[in-house]
Amino acid sequence: MLCDNPARHCVKQLKRVMYGHDDVEMVTVPLDYHGELLGMYHIYVRRPGISGREDILDLLQTIGSHLGMAVAKQRSDGEARRLSIMEERTTLAHELHDSLAQTLASLRFQVHLLEDLLKQTGENAAACRDAKRIRGGLDEAHTELRELLNSFRAPVDERGLVSALEKLVDRFGRETGMHVLFQNECREPHLSSAEEMQILRVAQECLANIRKHAKAHTVRVMLSCRAGGVYSLLVEDDGIGFDPREAANGPRGLGAFGLFSIRERMADLGGSLEIVSGPGAGTEATLIAPLDRLT
Repeated sequence: MLCDNPARHCVKQLKRVMYGHDDVEMVTVPLDYHGELLGMYHIYVRRPGISGREDILDLLQTIGSHLGMAVAKQRSDGEARRLSIMEERTTLAHELHDSLAQTLASLRFQVHLLEDLLKQTGENAAACRDAKRIRGGLDEAHTELRELLNSFRAPVDERGLVSALEKLVDRFGRETGMHVLFQNECREPHLSSAEEMQILRVAQECLANIRKHAKAHTVRVMLSCRAGGVYSLLVEDDGIGFDPREAANGPRGLGAFGLFSIRERMADLGGSLEIVSGPGAGTEATLIAPLDRLT
């Protein structure tokens, strides 16, 4: 072990072999694969070192190449899993569009014709109100289906969760005109493809909820890694806010504000949803999940 203080004091205090800077030198070995530098590792050797030992240096370079190959394979496998999920979701989106979306569009058109007919024939007001209510329900279902189809086409990136969140936030800002900030405080989340998809969907639903209800001007999304392998995603806005206690007493608890499904998704990840809000005070949603593979 390397000691910044005089080595003899470290040895005396810790009662173990330690070395000073004059005793050891550091050798850096790159982890490369097909000309791409994927990282490096350092080893410390006692002076006079191994600078003249070509056999040992060649061995270390070979080890570095093998480690680089392993890192590249791990990344390639992760990208392949993500692409597979993306293909499945795209196929499902096409099937929904070709079946349910077309049926809803047809029903909306027929109800529109019915409304015109009722107005022309001067039927009673109750029938007109019923037709208008049905059209409103179909319009809402059609809008929700469109949002669902957009979520199936979520910008999952082969480079992982951070890149996908960046694309999601950027697109949300362009579509809404809101000032949206994305902060990443994680070096690289080590999640499975399914977990990445769940986290991305949660972020997407939070932003959709802001779009529908918040009337916000500024939105912040922050990804962070806490001590002990705990992962958190913060989504906050400066919108009109709401009273979480009143929402919790509504249908299914927080359902009226579109947060029920978010809470369910976090429960699937073994995590939780924390809401801090108030009328006129904006909303802060913190999504916390203990993911041991996170670094």
